[in-house]
Amino acid sequence: MALDAATGKKLWEKPFDFSRCRYVTYMTHSKDTLLITGTDSDSVFHSYAFDARDGAELWTHQAKELKGHHTGQLAHPTIVGDRVYFNKHTYVLRTGEVLGVHNFDWHGCGVMSASNHTVFSRYEYHGMLDLATNKRTEFLGIRSGCWLSLIPSGGLLLAPETSAGCSCGHSLQTSIAFVPQKIIEKKVD
Repeated sequence: MALDAATGKKLWEKPFDFSRCRYVTYMTHSKDTLLITGTDSDSVFHSYAFDARDGAELWTHQAKELKGHHTGQLAHPTIVGDRVYFNKHTYVLRTGEVLGVHNFDWHGCGVMSASNHTVFSRYEYHGMLDLATNKRTEFLGIRSGCWLSLIPSGGLLLAPETSAGCSCGHSLQTSIAFVPQKIIEKKVD
């Protein structure tokens, strides 16, 4: 069911079987697209996209969890512009076309977040993927926690300490804010 944001009136309602989304289910909305994703008991992701204006089904997709270890089946989609980054796949939001499957290892627990140009996630340590160049960078020695703990905001990447008490050994357990190098260079000039 979809409601009008201004009036609260029901815009549409449509029954749909999401029973394959058994262990975790996420609902994401962007650019008039409603995306529902979830996993079944075999760690297969099921994705369903609908037109948010009228409930018309746009596309569906199934893919085995690709992370290959703990929390892989808990990943959630991250939308940047008209792209969906999810389970090492890149999709076109409105059509579901698979643009690529990334073979890099993203490690441990933790989930993705994104800014307009970068996806942030834990690889072994804090990491980022530049969407323009597909270049991956890791910040050695510091790791994120088990859930959302890399927060892009206002041109910074905020990383509150969320790993204390974890069984993973890493050299630094601290909160940190990353500042783009171009900002630092401007202040030095």
